[in-house]
Order: sequence, then structure tokens, then C-alpha cells
Amino acid sequence: MRNEGSWTEERLIELVQSGERESLMLEFKGSDALSLSDNKKKNEISKDVSAFANSAGGTLIYAVVENDAHMAAYVDSGIDPHEISKEWLEQQINSNIQRRIDGIRIHQVDLSGGHGRVAYVVEIPQSDRAPHQASDTKFYKRFNFQSIPMEEYEIRDVSRRSEAPDLFMDIGVIPTLSVDQEQVTEFRLSATVGNKAVVVANHAIIALFVDDELKLREAPGYLSVGMSEYITFGDTKRAARRYSYNHMPNTHMPLFEGVEFSLWDYPGFVFDMPSNGSYLLGWRILAPGMPMKEGVVLIKWNGARLLAEKKAENYPSEGLGSGLQKI
Repeated sequence: MRNEGSWTEERLIELVQSGERESLMLEFKGSDALSLSDNKKKNEISKDVSAFANSAGGTLIYAVVENDAHMAAYVDSGIDPHEISKEWLEQQINSNIQRRIDGIRIHQVDLSGGHGRVAYVVEIPQSDRAPHQASDTKFYKRFNFQSIPMEEYEIRDVSRRSEAPDLFMDIGVIPTLSVDQEQVTEFRLSATVGNKAVVVANHAIIALFVDDELKLREAPGYLSVGMSEYITFGDTKRAARRYSYNHMPNTHMPLFEGVEFSLWDYPGFVFDMPSNGSYLLGWRILAPGMPMKEGVVLIKWNGARLLAEKKAENYPSEGLGSGLQKI
């Protein structure tokens, strides 16, 4: 899902038409989730917003209803802005969450169904001032499709966020066409690593996990191959080979905030096109002072189109069973 740009009704409809799924960084709420008089629903606002800020940040959309599969099902009739205004929502967030979260943006989206009703889109950044406490005096985090209370050790870890680097990894899946441009003959991976924090990372251990069912044609020679692990994504589970890379100060520049680098030069990892079906890739990053991060990419190939669905990065406390497991 895009993070930039203005929010419009067309963009909300696009989420429905594409079957966008809720995730660690995205949640859909019906318009009835906002109420002037229901204290439980008011508490839910502080719970959901603080959970995003305490985790990796994310987007909370009111007036888009999800189905049982946690996918955007439809845009509902919307909210009356004269009754529940953007300013009221902002006041609920600011007054019911301690400490105050910096950088929250609330977008009011006009809906075309008549009666001047709107949707609200709340964009919450990952907070350097975490942990943030909801109105019920609990600290929450994102876990899969919901907000759940944090454990005591997690609260301590998050409180040290401003003292540690915050590394991330992004994997791209790039198909390669034949010379006559008529069929896909192979695909390759791109991988970039960056740092979201002002704290510099001098050391990092980075691992890539490749589905054993994928036939590897070429790989960067400087990566070490280690023991296999399982990768899971929903109901899909695969054994995978591990390729490791150590980022060291004697061979590489430190990882500064806002600077991204590619893990390998072209072509990097190259694979033969597999049989029709689903395949998995995974990644893991460790750095001093930073909780371990992981992610999974689900690749789908139907003989004509190559799709990649990325599972947002997870901390170990959010369940290695939903990402990587040792064999």
C-alpha cells in the first residue's frame, strides 16, 4: 500500500477492488467505530493509535469495512463531520494517549454517497518517544491484525528505541523477459537496507532465506550459506536455505539515518521461473541495541504473472511462528 500522497475516495475504493489486507501496519474500521458517547469505543481509538506508534507505525482507516479474511470489503456510508469532526478525533487521540505522539496526520476524505459524509484516515508514525499508554493505562502493540497488550520486557525494549538504530530491509522481485519479450524466463531479487533512526549502526547481521522449492541460477559469492529454517506465511510453510551477510565497519560505511544501500550488485540472486504456485522468501536483521526484525515475502506465479505480497516486519515478541522458524 502506498504511504505517500493525498487520500481520496477513489483511493479507498482501490483498496477494496485490490483486496487490500489488514496487516501489522494497516487496519480498517467501520464508521460506527467512532462514537461521541461510547467510552469503550473512545478507548479503542487510544488503544489502536498507541499500538501503531509503539510498533512500526501504520494507517488506521475509518469507513472501510473488512471481511472475515481481514480484507477491505466495502466503503460504508461514512461519518457525519458535523457530529464527529476531524478536530474531535484529533482531540481524542491527544488527550487519551500518554505521552503525546508526534507526527500524526488525520485526513478527511469526502464521500460521494450524498449528505456530506466523510471517511477519516489516520497516519501514525513509529514513535521515538514510545512507549505510549492508552486511556486504560495499558501499553499496546500491533500483532497480526489486532492491538494487544505489551509484555513488561517489551515496554522496556521500546523505551530504548531512541538509543538504538532502527534497521529495515526491502526485497524486490523482478521478472526478466525473454529476448523476444514474449515470456518470463527468470526472476531476480533486489534488496536494500536502511536505518530509520538517528543512531548509527556500525555492525549488522543480515540473513536472507530462500525457499528450497526455488531453483537458484546465480547468487552473490560473498554470502555465506548456513543451516535451513522454516518460513511461514499464513497457511504456506516452506523449508528455506539461509544466506548471511555481516556488515562490518572495517569493510563498509556505517548505516546512517535515511541512507539506503543495496546488498548486492546486479544481477544478485537469479532464479529459474518455477512451476505455477506459491513460494516464500524471508529476511532477518540484527544490530546492537535493536530488537531483531524479520519479514516474509510471498511470491505467486500463475504462468503469466508474478506477484509478491510482503508481510510487514515483525519483532520476535510478535511470534516467530508467523515468520521464521528453525528446523
